[in-house]
Amino acid sequence: MNKNILFVTLFVFTAMAYAQSPMSNISVNWIEATEKADFPLRVDSASLVYDNKMWIIGGNHSSGSFLNDVWFSTDGVKWNSVVSKSIFSPRTNPPALVFKNKMWIIGGWALMGPLNDVWFSLDGSKWKKVHLIAPFSPGDYKALVYDNKMWLLGGKKISLNQANAETEVWSSTDGLRWVKVLAKTPFFMNEEHAALVYDNKMWVVGKGDDINYKVSTNDSWYSTDGVKWTKVSSSEPFPADFRFTALVYNGAMWVIAGDMTNDAWFSSDGMKWEKASTSSSFPVRFGQISLVYKNQMWVIGGETKLSFSKWQEGWTKTINDVWHSL
Repeated sequence: MNKNILFVTLFVFTAMAYAQSPMSNISVNWIEATEKADFPLRVDSASLVYDNKMWIIGGNHSSGSFLNDVWFSTDGVKWNSVVSKSIFSPRTNPPALVFKNKMWIIGGWALMGPLNDVWFSLDGSKWKKVHLIAPFSPGDYKALVYDNKMWLLGGKKISLNQANAETEVWSSTDGLRWVKVLAKTPFFMNEEHAALVYDNKMWVVGKGDDINYKVSTNDSWYSTDGVKWTKVSSSEPFPADFRFTALVYNGAMWVIAGDMTNDAWFSSDGMKWEKASTSSSFPVRFGQISLVYKNQMWVIGGETKLSFSKWQEGWTKTINDVWHSL
């Protein structure tokens, strides 16, 4: 065989093996930073990484009341209270972003219904109102930062447990002026979805349902402009279908827990999802916080099952433990 051909063949084979190896046989073990954090019990909070700290904002307290407090931590063990009651109203499921060196809170769900206000802060204590009523409809949105813009994916809802009537796409370069990029996406979004940025694309991952929760698919979607969305179908069941969290870590998309599990799944293409092996993990849960901080995946709080042999909806308790990957 020609030496040049042999060299190229070996180089290509080695490169392919190297490229694939980080995504094969991944093992993730988890360690508990604290069983009971300083912040109150909560589920469905906002979270972000800002100023080299992990932040938690708002959420649904175990008593059923909504929160508007702000906490941060640099190690997951000690949590510092920044403000117990922010100027914005208490809320659950608020999209949170870091954009142009500011923390942003956009909408969410208050006791009186869905919100469409916009706020930002430089320190977590003082929040400035940009919109009390923004141009986009009050509803349930997923938020991300892409192409130097803030993006919202979601739409108007009648009730907290209903799928969005229509999934819209909005973007903004300053939080004040919002542009409707797409009036109706080819997919519905609800609490069974997550949005993230991966491989220079915006992704929507999750178990796809129609507005009545009757037609389920295993599709993921991606877009580079918010207008044209490409479907990525899988013949395999999606790893989680209820209040999971998603993040990007170690060159892959990850889906964490949800549907009262403690699994961690990863994918490099949105089509094939593989379950990471583990010898130690956190308790089963849904509605938790997940983020990447100091090159580790973190899982914080949520709801776990009561000490029954079989979980049923309603048999849950809210927790405030903190875990991270090794």
